[in-house]
Amino acid sequence: MELSASSYRECAQLIISAHSHRSPPASRPGYHATTEGLPLYRTLGAFRRQVFLLFVSKGTAMVFLGLALGFAGGIGLGAILIFVIQKSYFGRSIKWT
Repeated sequence: MELSASSYRECAQLIISAHSHRSPPASRPGYHATTEGLPLYRTLGAFRRQVFLLFVSKGTAMVFLGLALGFAGGIGLGAILIFVIQKSYFGRSIKWT
């Protein structure tokens, strides 16, 4: 049995309206933000592999964003330590040749 596009839209509207009438996430025991959207994705026609790849790609993007921010922060803190703090405490800085 195949569903028409209007049936998918009706299902999606039902799910969205059910989600909008729920209590806030913090007040629900056992709330997990990562699993909240799984039934919605599956109802809208996503395969299990697509949902899995969605979560893997989100996690990978967060990892690379964290790496980039950590690297930039480390370089910035290193520069502050070398050129500001060391100079003010020891009266000189590292000379780069």
